[in-house]
Amino acid sequence: MKDDNEEIMKLIEEEEEVKNYNEQRNELRLKAKESIQKIQEENVKNYNRKRKKATEYKVGDTVAINRTQFTQGSKFTLRSDSQKAS
Repeated sequence: MKDDNEEIMKLIEEEEEVKNYNEQRNELRLKAKESIQKIQEENVKNYNRKRKKATEYKVGDTVAINRTQFTQGSKFTLRSDSQKAS
């Protein structure tokens, strides 16, 4: 009978330890998630601080499109084409 009570008490203590461990782990996860979110927001803010806005083109505006792929024999060709935005 004494052994049965001791075993039951050990099981209850183990369950409580597991429960406490899981609660602490979940709290740490939440804190880590919040700190990561805060750092990411700061990074976005710092990145966007010096970023210039994209140029908006209207239909019919003339724009220069730079060539990014060069072929053999293109040494003397123009590096950009003027085209109308569509």
